[in-house]
Formats: sequence, structure tokens, C-alpha cells
Amino acid sequence: MTLQVLFNQFSYADRLKSGGFTEQQARAAADALAEALTEAVATKADVVELKGEFGLVRSEASAVEARHKADLKAEIAGVRSEIASLRGELRAEMAGVKSDLIRWIVMLNIASAGLLFTALKLVK
Repeated sequence: MTLQVLFNQFSYADRLKSGGFTEQQARAAADALAEALTEAVATKADVVELKGEFGLVRSEASAVEARHKADLKAEIAGVRSEIASLRGELRAEMAGVKSDLIRWIVMLNIASAGLLFTALKLVK
């Protein structure tokens, strides 16, 4: 919303000439003033409108940020749950490996003892 001013360059130049300006000075001054008046200048209403639009943008950005935070929190919770599940599976697998190792050690000890007794019998 900008305010438009009606400005007649020619009558302004004529008034300047009647006030003592040369033709060239009057035209230059009229052209400069016409250009200055036609440039877009923000009014107080424009600033108020922009502030309102910035407020809407900020509110939308906050809503998007909140949604992304909630999504991220849910994803982190899912990853934590998956890690806990994998940790449980790994512990179960490690327990199975431990059990297998103990069986192998016991069987090797029994076999070693059997070989030792057989060797002692053969020596006697």
C-alpha cells in the first residue's frame, strides 16, 4: 500500500522559471523531484503490514520446528528401542558362545585326562 502523489512537472518547471531559474535548471529540478516522488517509499502502513507478515512467517516456522522436533524425538526413541533389542540379542548370543566354550573346555579336559590315564597304563 503506497501513497501516490499527483505532480505536474511542467507547471513546477514554469514556477521555477518565473522564480528566476533558467530553463535548464527548472527542467533538471522538476525531473529530479518527479523521480523522487515516483520512487517506491515504504509507508507506516507498509511497515505494519510487513510486521504482520513476518509474524505469520515466524509462527509457521515455529510450527514446522515443533513438528520436526517431535518427529526427531520419535525417531530417537525408535533407535534407542532398536539398540536395546540388539543389545539383548547380543547378550543372548554371547551367553550361547560362553556355554559352547565351557562345553569344549570340559570335553578337552576329559579327553586330556583320558589320554593321560591311557598313557600311564601303557607306561606301567
